[in-house]
Amino acid sequence: CWTPLFTGVCLMLMILMGTFWMGPGPGSVAASEETSTVWLYPPAEWVGWVASNEPDGNHLGDSSLYAGYYNNVVYYSLVCFDVREIAGAPIHSASLRLSGLSRRRMGEGGMWTIQILESNPGDVLPDEATFRQVQRAPASSAISFGIVGKDLAAGQVNEFNFTAGQLALLQERAAQTGRITFRLVGPGGEANALFAWDSGYGLDSRGARPELVVGIGPSAGHPDQAQFLRQSVPTQMAAGQLVTVTVTLKNIGSSTWNPQGPFAYVLGNHSRPGERTWGSSSTVLPGEVTPGQVVDIAFPVKAPSRPGSYDFQWQMIHSNLGSFGDTTEKVVVQVVESAPTPIPTSTPLAVPFPDPTMTPVPTATPPPDWSGIPPEWKGRIAFISDRSGGKEAYYIMDADGKNVQQLTGPDLYAAALYRDTLDPNGQYQAFVSLPRNVSVDSHLGKNYEISLRRLSDGYEWYIIGDTKGADYQPAYCQADPRYIVYTSQQTFNDDIFVVDLLGANSPMRTTQLTANPASQDWVWDKHPSWSPDCGQIVFYSNRTGKDQIWVMDFWSMDYQGQNLRQISNGKYNDRDPVWIK
Repeated sequence: CWTPLFTGVCLMLMILMGTFWMGPGPGSVAASEETSTVWLYPPAEWVGWVASNEPDGNHLGDSSLYAGYYNNVVYYSLVCFDVREIAGAPIHSASLRLSGLSRRRMGEGGMWTIQILESNPGDVLPDEATFRQVQRAPASSAISFGIVGKDLAAGQVNEFNFTAGQLALLQERAAQTGRITFRLVGPGGEANALFAWDSGYGLDSRGARPELVVGIGPSAGHPDQAQFLRQSVPTQMAAGQLVTVTVTLKNIGSSTWNPQGPFAYVLGNHSRPGERTWGSSSTVLPGEVTPGQVVDIAFPVKAPSRPGSYDFQWQMIHSNLGSFGDTTEKVVVQVVESAPTPIPTSTPLAVPFPDPTMTPVPTATPPPDWSGIPPEWKGRIAFISDRSGGKEAYYIMDADGKNVQQLTGPDLYAAALYRDTLDPNGQYQAFVSLPRNVSVDSHLGKNYEISLRRLSDGYEWYIIGDTKGADYQPAYCQADPRYIVYTSQQTFNDDIFVVDLLGANSPMRTTQLTANPASQDWVWDKHPSWSPDCGQIVFYSNRTGKDQIWVMDFWSMDYQGQNLRQISNGKYNDRDPVWIK
């Protein structure tokens, strides 16, 4: 006989049993008054393995996540999660779950460890991972899980629960970098011991993706928040005109806006993200902006070269986390024709400055005053040449190599050269230094690296270097300060490279723009300098047998230098060009 009480109990049991049998679906949230559970899964391009016999390759999206040692080859795997979804929420619990796929190459077994990589500078973005990057990336001392070989089997789920300190680290990563990367490491030694977890993808997978299960409390809002207060933007500009605009924002979030490093905060072009409609796709902040602080961001913009109506609207960007907060009020700017300005004869500037070499040179005191450079000369190229009867002198020419004029002295060239080392606002300087923790005696003066210096207080930090050879002659992009072009010997020749200061991966992303064969070790490309809009790079090369000046287009970090062309006439040795800003 069914009673109302018995019926209610049965229904309740059926609901509970159904939840137990079915479980939560992918990406689902089980809500309660205090804690919600979020299941996070990595995409296929963020899981995979690397091997020591393929130092520059990877196997992302493969079915297996190999870790260990087999037949003289070392294997590591990466598992990366996007944790932006839980940013701003208190984290009460978290666990990583991996499902075994194969132990066919286990051998004698041993101990496996699951490590979290440091966010800066060690975190390797998986879609650009190589064995060298993964092996060298430092692991966080706050978190590491160990598991013995007897607990590894196909279909066996290994669950790793976070401690209180590890939860704090996860919460920090969610707010600051938006991702967390695990490295799977097997036993060392020379005995075969290789295990494979399931990536959840590929033909051999059983569909058991790695899981990051996080218990969170009610969100207090994302830590990155910005309030638009006011701006100063003209409604009409002449084509190609340089104008300084000011945007005033308030930090109403809980995070500090740091303008430096791979997870920096910048103000970006919202109307056309990533494009240099106004000479730059982003601009740096004048300094750190703490919660509650109001900041005036003054920066130069360049009107488009073609007349017409253009939208002007900007928004804060947190590196790989994306844009956030209020957009500025949209202004429609009318760009009108401008009359050409005649080029005057050269006028020397005031302060001489030595030409930089591969040996670090201290900043001149006082530094050259680039404000005295005639504005009509912007866009022309200064250089050194022996065309005056074999004696070197300073010259200037148009960007196409025409209209060459000799300067009366080195001062204009020196000021332009110094300006190349500074960011657009003149707050940071790129310079050449010795590698950290390497003595001058042991270094033998070869492998210099590139660092940044904050001019207000002299604070310095390393940005790029390679033990294979010197990195030197850095030049800031004035239209988009996230890019620095430089000369490097890491290919055993001198070639031109560019680094993205705001790139998502760390070490910061670099791209080689010129490539001379290693067999031709007498050929070099040196002394790069950006055009004012950063769409081109000038440099000099001896590939023709004489020092000649060349120009190439820069489209993005995904391409080598495009449309390479020689602009000097080949009769003389022309070197060390500087594009005047």
